Amino acid sequence: MKKMSYYLKTTTFILTSLLLIFATPNQVFGTNPSQQTLNFYGINGIYYYNPNGSSDSNCVSGSNSNYSGAQVLDGATSSAIQANQAFYKEAADKYGFDWRIIAAIHIMENSAKRANPSNGQGAYQLYSYTNGGKNSNAFLPAGQISDEEFQRQTDIMAELIANNYGAGLDLSSAAGIKTLFFRYNGTAQKYIDKAIAMGFDGTAANTGEGSPYVMNKYDAMRDPSSSNMSPDWPGMYVGDGKWSDTATSSRPGAYTIYVAMGGTDGGSVMECYIIGANGGRLVAGANGMTLQEAQEFMQAYKNAVRGVSDADLKTLYGMTGNSCSGGIAYNCVSFSRYFINMYTNDYITNHITVGLGNGADIVGSLISGNYGFTDGGNIPQVYSIFSTSSGSTMCGTKACGHTGVVLGINTNTNTIIIGEAACGSGESGIKAREESLTTFMSSSYRYAYPNKVNSIY
Repeated sequence: MKKMSYYLKTTTFILTSLLLIFATPNQVFGTNPSQQTLNFYGINGIYYYNPNGSSDSNCVSGSNSNYSGAQVLDGATSSAIQANQAFYKEAADKYGFDWRIIAAIHIMENSAKRANPSNGQGAYQLYSYTNGGKNSNAFLPAGQISDEEFQRQTDIMAELIANNYGAGLDLSSAAGIKTLFFRYNGTAQKYIDKAIAMGFDGTAANTGEGSPYVMNKYDAMRDPSSSNMSPDWPGMYVGDGKWSDTATSSRPGAYTIYVAMGGTDGGSVMECYIIGANGGRLVAGANGMTLQEAQEFMQAYKNAVRGVSDADLKTLYGMTGNSCSGGIAYNCVSFSRYFINMYTNDYITNHITVGLGNGADIVGSLISGNYGFTDGGNIPQVYSIFSTSSGSTMCGTKACGHTGVVLGINTNTNTIIIGEAACGSGESGIKAREESLTTFMSSSYRYAYPNKVNSIY
């Protein structure tokens, strides 16, 4: 089997290797860091882009926006992609193409859900592979699937991309990726004719330039919400073999999504730095975040969980069944678990799904459970998890307590910044707050230091 050339071809220097999504270009490092900073990254397994003094333009990063600046993926979908990324990458790396190709198809076919629809075609809607969900390859039963099953289906998807839908294509090029998406959806002649009517030549038309599945909302002339939409853009299949001359789609096309996630748009891809769901970033250094940065980080958490079902939150972030008004995301334990799984662990090999107890129990469970944490005693450290048994709410015969994350420390001002959720307070309880460092160094608090921090810029 001929492997595709790996898309990450550049003269830039990379210290380690892992991916991220939805980075904003103006935050990419444009100058060389200090040796101290490089050492910090190396020790903590942080994945850093050094452009050797070159401009930011060498680093293509996803903005989660299209040509007009409009958001492409909502918070729930981008959260799902963040959680699924390692699975996509493991499968795509076997064949040397960009994991975002799988992600874009998954979004188009099943809203990035880790679940089997009732039609038997699986998480990626593999119609031909399953003969419409009727042969022995059918993915059954319907409903949520395990991590193992999701990886199996993703591996099948990657193999089909490499050897079927993408056969003979350069999947490091814009034309090759568009053609792949077009083949996946079906290379209907009506879409080829549409592209030609819009002014594309025959070669471009055969890559799917006229297909809404591929190119919707990529530019103004193919955006139904734009006053500059081409009069030739309406028209699409609205069912099996059913064509409408006037129909348009409100959702972005697969290639539009792919580019919004940082995929190549005619140039090479460079991974710049790692971020969490919906833009949440950690800040390097012993002091961690300022209060403003911490507030922005907590807003990213709100964006990540807003509108996401409890079932999906459990799958995506390892949240447990701690119930609160509005859902489990508003529980202090849930936020700590989100942080642990997204920022301090390998998502696949050490994704914590077992119970860790109530707020008062989290630190003890992390240390005793061999989850990659060190006992910090009563001394806080940036990005450590804290537990306290204080509070009047009882869980059985003992206080439920509280947990959260240390996001910043300033010894000069004797302040500590913590990120937390508070059951019963809804979104208003998800916040960063500044408190006395001395108070948080008392015997009432206990800390677990992560042995690895994944996401720092």
